[in-house]
Amino acid sequence: MDKSVYIEIRDRLKTLISGTEFENRVFFVGGCCRDDIMGCEIKDIDISVALPDGGIRLAQWLYAEGYAVSEPSVFHEYHTAKFRLAEYHEIELESVQTRKESYPDRASRNPVTSYGTHEEDCMRRDLTVNALYQNVSTGEIVDITGKGLEDIRDHIIRTPADPYRTYDEDPLRILRCVRFAARFGWEIEKETLAAMVEMVPRMSILTPARISEEFLKMLQDDRPAMAVELLCDIKAIGYILPCIPKADSVEALRRISSNTDSLNLRLAALLHGNQSQKEILESLRLPASDIEEMTFISACASQLQECENLDDAAVREVQFRCGDPDRFNQIVLLVEAMGNQRSADDIKERTAKMFSEGTAMFAYRLPLNGKDIIEIRHMSPGPEVKIILRHLLKYAFRNPLVSRDELKKLLIECEI
Repeated sequence: MDKSVYIEIRDRLKTLISGTEFENRVFFVGGCCRDDIMGCEIKDIDISVALPDGGIRLAQWLYAEGYAVSEPSVFHEYHTAKFRLAEYHEIELESVQTRKESYPDRASRNPVTSYGTHEEDCMRRDLTVNALYQNVSTGEIVDITGKGLEDIRDHIIRTPADPYRTYDEDPLRILRCVRFAARFGWEIEKETLAAMVEMVPRMSILTPARISEEFLKMLQDDRPAMAVELLCDIKAIGYILPCIPKADSVEALRRISSNTDSLNLRLAALLHGNQSQKEILESLRLPASDIEEMTFISACASQLQECENLDDAAVREVQFRCGDPDRFNQIVLLVEAMGNQRSADDIKERTAKMFSEGTAMFAYRLPLNGKDIIEIRHMSPGPEVKIILRHLLKYAFRNPLVSRDELKKLLIECEI
């Protein structure tokens, strides 16, 4: 959201809670404070309320007073509520009490939560830069660790509390640390990094779904290659992928991420040439349609990778399979990412020439169909008709301007 809207929402809440029990107890917290300070786009507003069950009570009070557009969604188990202010109904806000956590079950990362002090709420968070608060009533930034603002200035990633305990309790924070370090291109503080390396085996308690979610977020950030390199360095990659990516695959990811934010293309670059590509994509719980698209793009890129050794017919075949130029251009991007700039340039030049000559085959349709073949060859419907159509199509790739009459003559005079 635009920063001006963020400030308007903060000022509106300040006015609404003035003179109530919520005054000086409502705080913007976490990512929205960090991004506001850094001048980044603010995506979500999380609110912490320093009162028992304060998050739910604030949301319900706002609704009861007519300041919220509808009854809030309440999650009693987590002491949270979601609501929308009447003036900003398109933006969902989430509020929660300041809380402390305990982890009685070491086989689970799910904590038992209860009302806690501001300091307890701060120390349970993943990073100092994500543990900043802003008092809605005064506008004051509250940096309980005394390091959050400094770490933003110095570009440092570290945990608010003891990192060994932090990662022992919830090893998902290891992945979050990697993600934010790569997102900003910042350095991980020495002790924090050492704790990540030592506590990596705790990732065995994480569900594949949560691991996949964090990994895919890394790949969609600005520096996905840095994230993968960090995962390899701390030996966490084995909990995500069944094999360590090759250096050239990571470099391909780095190249392609500078040209596109497409998750499909970035994954295709990272996994290109991997024998288990489809199985890995399935393990990441991606939609079947995305898996199909990535394997298609990768297969076509392999076909075009050595384009200098291919004739124009092979290029037209890939054009035909793609169906539209944009999809074809994605494949060319992947060829470039794999370090085959010469082949990519050759493909682009050939394709431009084919467009100018009217021989590109993105939307090509054979002048003959199966019914024509049956009539011309006096044959019955069946698999052989499809075989003949494939042969005619291959002929058309070599002769893209072939006419209907020429194909009919070919059917009559030649055995196909």
